[in-house]
Amino acid sequence: MAGDSAQDRTEAATPKRREESRAKGDVVDSKDLASGFTIFGVAMLLVLFGPGLIEGLKDALRVHFGSLAIAPSLATKEGAVGLIRNTVTSSFGIVAPIVAAVVVVALAAQFAMHGLV
Repeated sequence: MAGDSAQDRTEAATPKRREESRAKGDVVDSKDLASGFTIFGVAMLLVLFGPGLIEGLKDALRVHFGSLAIAPSLATKEGAVGLIRNTVTSSFGIVAPIVAAVVVVALAAQFAMHGLV
């Protein structure tokens, strides 16, 4: 019967029924579990790479904003635009590996729960 709950069933689902359910997308889905894995992974990444990330960002900002004292021509509109562009580009290069690792952790959490559905 279609309305039977899991507690009323006396036998486990056959492999064929499991595959049919999986093909239809009827799989256990816990958004909290995936979020928990992702948050844990991000926390571990920040513990491991956070100090280097902060130092890299501090150095990049120090170099870019320190160049204002050396070259006052950067205080013009064109100079400021170039300075901001260089600062954002170098900061992105520092942060991008962490962002990529977070995406990999989130995808791994989803894959661990569902496989390739």
